[in-house]
Amino acid sequence: MLWPATCGDQRVWLYRWPTTPLHIVEIIAKTKLRDVLRIEDGDSLSFHVSPADIDTISWTSWFSWAALWGQRELWFYSRDDYKLRVEQMSFSWRTVQGTRATNRTKT
Repeated sequence: MLWPATCGDQRVWLYRWPTTPLHIVEIIAKTKLRDVLRIEDGDSLSFHVSPADIDTISWTSWFSWAALWGQRELWFYSRDDYKLRVEQMSFSWRTVQGTRATNRTKT
């Protein structure tokens, strides 16, 4: 999934890798946003996405995401054990987009 967006006055693209939770996106920009926007680790960013590019999710998908990831959003990057345990549930509960990962092993 790829969406045009803005971050401050910078035009960017937001990309979601298949199988990642709904709250994870990658930022693609022509400039190094850390320098242009003076971003440091831990800073929050806001993005504007056109309403035409936003779709609603069902209440069951939202509730399922909240059950698996609510108050644990940062665990996707810091807790591989949790991410691997909930990956299969995430597909069943439709809290990720994409196709099911196959034979993924922890390294």
